Order: sequence, then C-alpha cells, then structure tokens
Amino acid sequence: MQSSRFFGWLFEERRRSKLVKYGEAVKAEKFVRFSNKSDNKIDEPVIFTVDKKSAEPGEKLAYTLQTGFDKIWMIQNLSRTGKNRTAQYNAVSADKAFNNILTATEEDRGGINLNYVFVKNNRVYSGTDNLNVPWSNKDLNISYSTFRDKLLPGAEEKWTMKIAGSKGEKLASEILVNMYDASLDQFKDHSWNTLKSIWPNNNSYIQWTQNNFQSVQSDERNNFNNSYQSAPEKSYDLLADYGWNDGGYGGGRMYRNKNASMRSVGNVREEMMADAAAPAMPAPPEINQVKFTPSKVVADGEAKQEEKEGYFTQGEMYVYGDTIRRAKVDNNEVQIRKNFNETAFFFPALTTDADGNVSFNFTIPEALTKWKLMTMAHTKELASGYNEQTVITQKPLMVQPNA
Repeated sequence: MQSSRFFGWLFEERRRSKLVKYGEAVKAEKFVRFSNKSDNKIDEPVIFTVDKKSAEPGEKLAYTLQTGFDKIWMIQNLSRTGKNRTAQYNAVSADKAFNNILTATEEDRGGINLNYVFVKNNRVYSGTDNLNVPWSNKDLNISYSTFRDKLLPGAEEKWTMKIAGSKGEKLASEILVNMYDASLDQFKDHSWNTLKSIWPNNNSYIQWTQNNFQSVQSDERNNFNNSYQSAPEKSYDLLADYGWNDGGYGGGRMYRNKNASMRSVGNVREEMMADAAAPAMPAPPEINQVKFTPSKVVADGEAKQEEKEGYFTQGEMYVYGDTIRRAKVDNNEVQIRKNFNETAFFFPALTTDADGNVSFNFTIPEALTKWKLMTMAHTKELASGYNEQTVITQKPLMVQPNA
C-alpha cells in the first residue's frame, strides 16, 4: 500500500520474535493517520497541524485547525509568556479551515500554548496544543580538537577541547571533566544533567466549564417486599462432662528417661539418655609419605653446561644429549603493571589559551578496559552543555603465520 495514495487511519503492528517476555513475543501497536494538506475533507471532529516542530525567535510559525463537521463556532485562546491571553472566535467548516501565522519572539522561549473549544450536537470538544520555541540560547557545544579513543596502558596524554555557544560564539565557561572505568556502570549508571531544566516551559492550560453538558445517568430498581420466616432452632442431648476438660490431643515429641519418667497433660514424653558418652570418631588412617627422587641419568662423558635466552621459568634446567642447558631469564624486559585505578582523572588542571581552547594533561591507568569520559560546561548566564565519549586502553597484538 502506498501512503501517498492512502488517506485515513492505518493500524500498524510490529513484532520482535527474538524479544520474548512471559513466553510471548514483544509487539508494538499504534494507529497512524495519513492526510493530505490540499484535501480539506477529514473525518475527525478537529485536527491541529503546524508547519514546523520548533521555531527560533524571529521565525514564523503557521498552524491550521480543521474540522469534519459542516460548520462549528470555535473559541481559541493563545497563551504567550509576558503577554495577556488573547481570545478569538472563528467560524470553521469542513470546506474552510482556520489558518494563522505567528512570529516567535525572545519572550516566547518556553513555548506558545493554544487552547480551543467548541460545541456541536450538545457535546463539548476541547483541546490544547503547544508551539515549541526552545531555550536554544542556553545550549553550549563541547567539542574535542585533540582526542584519541584508543590508548596504550600508562600512556601520557594531552587533550584539547573547545566550548562554544549555540551560534558558535566564544564564551567564558566553567568546565568539569571526569573519566572512570565504564564497567562500574553495571552497578550504577553515571551521567551529569545540564542546567536546562531550570528554564521554564509554558504549559498553560485552560479548563473549560461544561456544566450544562454533563451526562445524565439513571438506574431502574425494583423494590420487592420479601417476607422472611425464621426456622425453629433444634437442640440435642449432650454428654455430661461435669466440668472435666481433657485438654484435647496435641502433637509433640516422645522422650524416655532411664531414671525417671515425666508426664504432662495431653502429652506423653519419653527421654532416652545414653549411659556413656558417644565414642569418638575414629582417627583417619595414617598415610606414610614417601619422598621419591628419580635417579639422575647422565650420558657417558663429561656433562657440558650452556645458557639459552628465551621465555623460561627462572632457573629452569633440562638435559639435551650430553649437554645441561640452563635458561637465561632477563627480568628487566618484563614490565609489571601497577596502576589499576578505576578513576583516570577528576578535576584535572585546566589551562585556557587566547583562542578559548581548554587543554589538560593526564596519565591513563594501566588497566585494559573501556573508559567513560564525561565533560560538562556552564556559563554565568546558566547556559550549559554536556559531552560523553568512550576510550579503550589496549596493547597491540601482532599475528604472524608460520611459513
């Protein structure tokens, strides 16, 4: 089915056979509506459309309200920060939609709200939509001009980054940089939030009164006057116990005491006590340890000794013919890693040059792992930005096939 030729509602279902939950494949369902801007005929009470998702100050926002009814009388209310609400009364029909164009300003950052309501066939229809004017002037762009994502363990590095405003302008900012072992995120994921949440969004909402259009409910009830006659109570002869209470029967354990017996009401206990202590566990059999030293076999003639370099155990000796060979081990060639810190750096010393570039030096720990680099910056005007990168420390490996 080609969506360019189809207009209306379409049911879409997606299944993932590899994702199974509670024995069933995971699926997603949703309804999608296809429409044509040139076609004014719709089958919905009201549809709101806007030409763009967001607009910057100085740009224009165009929105349209359409209805599937023959004719309605719609009340619109625009809510803009720093301005009074403006109400409009417009006639909208199936053949004639309502179109409006707004110019966004700096005061509109946070969004413009549109509330509308109309009555048709004794039913109230209302809705709220938002025209997005974001706080883009409070965004900072963080970029690394000197950065490597693969490092040797213990390598010394110098990285340089640049902080710029939303339009690429230079800004003086405070910077926080941190890099740690990314495997720690399996216990708790770490990230830094920007300051963008402190800037308000216009979520103005109008509650339209519709008391005269409330739904009326009624219940039909039949009240039957039923008469009830109680049955006579019967009594039977009981065995006279004269106040005797046997206490019932209860569970329990039985004990037997060799010297005396103990009894309790409702339970008989017996306790068995041994005359003598239980014999100790037999000692494990003794194992004779025999040290066997193999006889040394030397070929006829005088044994010779020589040294050979390579990867051997220190002091390793072996006999080859009439020669005793000793491995020569050079411990100076083996570099033992010592720095396994899980934090590569936190609060490093930052330096800024005349062009606004920020640089810092550090020595990466010697662990072979993946690192998580987090960078956050903010200005005095509370503009902020966040950047996240990953770095891997590894050693090169050369594979050479045998000829």
